[in-house]
Amino acid sequence: MSACASPKDEAKEIVDIIYKVNNYWQTQNPEHGRSFWDNAAYHSGNMEAFFLTGDSDFMNYSKAWAGKVLSRIIKPNGNTAMARVTIMCFLVITRFVSRRMPIYTI
Repeated sequence: MSACASPKDEAKEIVDIIYKVNNYWQTQNPEHGRSFWDNAAYHSGNMEAFFLTGDSDFMNYSKAWAGKVLSRIIKPNGNTAMARVTIMCFLVITRFVSRRMPIYTI
């Protein structure tokens, strides 16, 4: 009979993968990208990683992106479609920033 990994070991392995993937993404994308749905989707996941780990670097990365998005709203370039997309992306981030729900306790 082989030994099974404990839930705590499995949780640590998952958190280690989250750190590896998320740190790679943030290192490779220091400018925070565009304010479209694909980046908003990443930041939604990034905030979930923050809720899970409590790592403020994850939150600060998304806050910096949201600040960049907000600056586009405050100084619109006359493109109302772009302003709507920007607002939508900002709302995605603020929705996740405004709640804290523990996912798994390690």
